[in-house]
Amino acid sequence: MSMDEYIEKTIRAYDDTKTYEDGTRLLVPEVELNEFTSMLQPGVEILDAGCAFGRDTQYLKSKGFNVRGIDLSPALIGRAKELVPDTDFEVKDVRNTGFDDEQFDGIWCHATLLHLKDEDIEKALMEFSRILKPGGILVVSLKKGSGTQQFVESFSSKSERFFNFQTHESFLEHLSRAGLDEISWHYLNERERYGQDKRDLDWLYSFAKKAMLPVNLA
Repeated sequence: MSMDEYIEKTIRAYDDTKTYEDGTRLLVPEVELNEFTSMLQPGVEILDAGCAFGRDTQYLKSKGFNVRGIDLSPALIGRAKELVPDTDFEVKDVRNTGFDDEQFDGIWCHATLLHLKDEDIEKALMEFSRILKPGGILVVSLKKGSGTQQFVESFSSKSERFFNFQTHESFLEHLSRAGLDEISWHYLNERERYGQDKRDLDWLYSFAKKAMLPVNLA
């Protein structure tokens, strides 16, 4: 099955890994990463879904977790292997990862689903639900807004990327259809968090949990 053309175009925009890395290396969402890890037992297995060059993977590893990273960009996966050695990085699609059922205790998915159309966001969320253990934690971040656009940012080396903007309300519907229960959420302004030289851009962070298996009373 050939990959959707709009996704291929987005992946090509990330081929210049240095441009993307230089623009985002310092934008580590430590508050959200720490909130995520506070919900997990020490040392459990985490998937960084859409890991890019491994920035957040490295942070999670530094906290003592067993982390694996996946991304659809071979160039970014290659760079992640250089920056975060002794870590399992693979080129994989978040809509069909090939991982075992209930393999992960937590999934961190930062700025990845925003490159997918609504139907593909739901495929990815269903896949996350499948590979998460019961009670497992999922964190997703997307750009706040509505509708879809293809445009160029300096982060993507003058190449167009596809963006799907979500509000809390619209994303909650996607989560619900995937059988995931939201725990908490918030909006974050990039300029307010990281400094006046950054973009005046609002992000949505959504924290969700896979339901525990029902207790068999028989």
